Amino acid sequence: MIPLSGRLAAFLLLATLTGCLPDIRTELALPRQPFYLEPRTVKTQYKSVPGYPAPGTPERLNRSFYLRYFSGAPTDTVLLLVPGIFAGAANFDILARQLVASRPGLEVWAVDRRANALEDRAALVQSLRTKDPSTAYRYYVTERGTVEGFSPIPLECSSSQPVPEPARVRCGLCYASKNIEPLLRVCSSLITGIVFSVLRALRAFLKSDTPTRAEAAGALRTLFVLAFWGQAGLATLTWGALFVFLTPEPAASNLTAQVLIGLGALELPTAHLLGTLAARGSAQTGALTAALLEGILLAAPVWSALFTWLIGSPTFYPTVLLGAAALFYGIGLLAVGRYAAQATAVPARQIQASP
Repeated sequence: MIPLSGRLAAFLLLATLTGCLPDIRTELALPRQPFYLEPRTVKTQYKSVPGYPAPGTPERLNRSFYLRYFSGAPTDTVLLLVPGIFAGAANFDILARQLVASRPGLEVWAVDRRANALEDRAALVQSLRTKDPSTAYRYYVTERGTVEGFSPIPLECSSSQPVPEPARVRCGLCYASKNIEPLLRVCSSLITGIVFSVLRALRAFLKSDTPTRAEAAGALRTLFVLAFWGQAGLATLTWGALFVFLTPEPAASNLTAQVLIGLGALELPTAHLLGTLAARGSAQTGALTAALLEGILLAAPVWSALFTWLIGSPTFYPTVLLGAAALFYGIGLLAVGRYAAQATAVPARQIQASP
């Protein structure tokens, strides 16, 4: 037993330490994600489309399912999320709501399992609708396995010849991958509609006699983005194809890469000069030509980066060129706004002629 003096000394020491030690606790201030609407107000819709027709599977079970998160605003981007082996579409609920709430025009489609077609949720949905749990309890528990109750395995899916486990796993993975294809087709049709809407906006801008500043800026920026990323995307695809088949030897000299960086630095003033000259033409056509030229020319450093990698230059040089392309992209978007102002400006002769 500890004597009283020892206990008193320990108590005084503890009191002294707790009183003298500084309070190092700090408030954790996490940055708040700016949302243009509340994530909890994001709309959801559970949908299905015709899936891959697996051999031996009834037609009603060949379906692809996805949980759609959307805001109701016009959609220009669809993010397709595929859960892991032990997850489902609802696992993305928090993330999907925050993504949709953070950017107008974004939809998130969370893919659900193909096996969900086997789920018999009729009694559960009816209980939720009528707020009577006895309906679901009677169907799933007391009358389970009967004609009036729940049957775990539909008779149409049963087979007298069991499939070996490895083959069943391979087929399951095959069907799961093929089941995503219908969703991709739906997405591609949506993207095709977006492309046609962009083309219609460009056509309306060209035909309009008095376009607004916002209409002009939207059309010109859209054309610039398409031209820039079309050029950069083609270079990236070429780079990826070469990366698979080629392994460049280290370059003996970096002079060529340094020259390419110097030429890349000239792309910005060259594109600006050509764009300014093109914009001097007719208002709408000149502005569109300027935006198209700048989009193509300012993406040229991506090709230079590909060439420096191809000749075996150190990673520093392709990185510098790709960084220059990213910088040029931002500057080009600002320059397009200037062309929009020129396209919507009223000529001096029209001002003098007006009463």
